[in-house]
Amino acid sequence: MTLDELRYRLFCRKGSTATLPPTSDAFVQHVKRANYQTLLWKMSHLSITEDRHIPKPQNNGWQMLDGSLAPIWTTKDSAPSEIVTFISCKCRTKCTNCQCAKNNLSCTDACGCQDCNNRQPKDVLDSDCSSDEDDET
Repeated sequence: MTLDELRYRLFCRKGSTATLPPTSDAFVQHVKRANYQTLLWKMSHLSITEDRHIPKPQNNGWQMLDGSLAPIWTTKDSAPSEIVTFISCKCRTKCTNCQCAKNNLSCTDACGCQDCNNRQPKDVLDSDCSSDEDDET
């Protein structure tokens, strides 16, 4: 399972973004920064006059912003745009007056409803979040 799939499953179970792992892209950027810092530490014993090649931080998870180095947190969106503006309903049976329908959105796996006329076919992942509720991984 990828980090992105894990994020999706955890979001479906909990409905909160507070405890989600990083996206795959954010994780890659973090690893680049950590590797760059490790390289600097490994080279710290060398004197300035010795021949040492230090790569530019801009190729290693950093960027220049207003003349200062700043971390690149991610290069991709953390979720599809449909999910970023996501509204989930709290309906428990058929949706007749739900927030999703009021906002012209389809109900998704993160909504409380199970048997709903406002649902669309399986979306982001091939697996259904509701079937994972009893899994403990």
